[in-house]
Amino acid sequence: MIFDQTRSFCQLTLAIFFLCYGCSSNNIVENKPLEIKAVYNELQPNTVEAKPDGTVGPHLFFDPAPFAHPEDKSVNVIILTPAASLHGYGLDTRSGSLYRQRFYCEHKDIWNNYNDELSTPPFSIAVVPRTLDALGEPQQTFVFGNSKYLDQPSSETLTHRVRIVGGVIRQVCRDYPCATTERWLSNMQLIAVNSQDPKFKDVQDLASLKSKVDWEESLAWMQNGFGVTLAGTRPEPVYRVTGEVDANRALSYFLKKNREINFEEQKSISKSCNILYEDLWQGSQRVRKAIAKRKEMLTSGKAGTEELLVEYSDLERLNLTKEQRQADAINKKFEVKKSRSEYDFAKFFGNFHENYGKRYKTCMRFVRPASIAKDEERFWFFAFVDLFMGLEDLGWSYRCSRRAWLENPKKSDGTRLFTNSFEKSCTVNELDLAFDMAVTVMSGERNAKRPHMRFIGYDSGANGSHEKIYGWVHEDGKELVCTDEEQAKFLEKDRTVIFPSDVSWKSFRVEEKRSRYDIIR
Repeated sequence: MIFDQTRSFCQLTLAIFFLCYGCSSNNIVENKPLEIKAVYNELQPNTVEAKPDGTVGPHLFFDPAPFAHPEDKSVNVIILTPAASLHGYGLDTRSGSLYRQRFYCEHKDIWNNYNDELSTPPFSIAVVPRTLDALGEPQQTFVFGNSKYLDQPSSETLTHRVRIVGGVIRQVCRDYPCATTERWLSNMQLIAVNSQDPKFKDVQDLASLKSKVDWEESLAWMQNGFGVTLAGTRPEPVYRVTGEVDANRALSYFLKKNREINFEEQKSISKSCNILYEDLWQGSQRVRKAIAKRKEMLTSGKAGTEELLVEYSDLERLNLTKEQRQADAINKKFEVKKSRSEYDFAKFFGNFHENYGKRYKTCMRFVRPASIAKDEERFWFFAFVDLFMGLEDLGWSYRCSRRAWLENPKKSDGTRLFTNSFEKSCTVNELDLAFDMAVTVMSGERNAKRPHMRFIGYDSGANGSHEKIYGWVHEDGKELVCTDEEQAKFLEKDRTVIFPSDVSWKSFRVEEKRSRYDIIR
């Protein structure tokens, strides 16, 4: 109840603000950034990573609202990368924090349409909070205006009100090679101006914007600044701009086609995902308890196995019929079989994967399953489960019969080669091997410059966001081809390991010590 009242107060405050904002068109220039209040992370106090002072930071994707306004064509955005920044940043929709994603070096236009070299972004790269675009990603926005008007260095905790002046249709090649038109996926990127910058105070449309910026450079950067694919024999383009739309059409498309995740849906997602995580964790703990009991029994020798034998006295044997003795034996075998299934993690995980695998992969994007500070064992367990599910999303399938991760490519009809991405017939040893090998497979994808995931703990270091991510983030594998050798060397040194080398999967194997007294075969 306290939480709901706090949320209502925040919404009321924002409503009053925007009511005043819409009273006069002159207020567009005077509109100031708003501080983001931490609300969403309070929904899951057991999994959020608190700051050193114990406070909980805001979730940059879920806490602010877009508040798109058709009349003045304005919308709220979160600035990820300010214009002219040497480093690019991504938004982790799970933790709601920024993380350093790439270093910008000088590079050429792969389309050979722009003759000069490209370097840092000529605009700020932002996303609209709570909003997913046609491709299921946070709605991207390119905001023109000097970054000094973003109230740095605290802009990562602010929403900025920007004015939409148009949009560009930008296509992306996600699955190389894209030899046919159908392989290029279309999306719309909003083009906006920061009205805090006097230079763009009166800019209302693309024509006016083009008169104040190097539009040719801007288009070239939109098509090159996010990298090219190096997975083939030569660099290949990934992005291309195929059209432009005016402000009205861009905003209309944004309001009608995109998906906004409102606060009630946020609560529903958080609740259902936490239940799902808890079921998986408690199930795994029950398996471990059964394993511990089983190991204790096996190490006790004959004394341990006698508990499983049906013992009768001579008198009892005379009084029991053959049918009764058979029935007792069958019941005992059933109990043995039941006890074995209790410590079979492969069966448990196989059933979970079949029934809830798709839901888990959705939860991976938005809800944390554990906090490393509060439960380290649980945290690393889910880190490996995330890795397993992430590999499947990237087009891999673990085949128990081969004891190997195999590529699971899409066929011409869009379906995967292996319809069942995970075989339920895995033994515990085979499944343990799948988790053991997963880090190596993901590292191979990174080295091959293909889409992959990497684990980020505390995003420290030079130009890091200094936020506690503690989870996997998706990388598209696209890189810049630096024209300067020194910058290229720096880019190569900038690579980090994708997962801590001192962390390993905790096995679910039962190391059986067989003897002539052990009746379990």
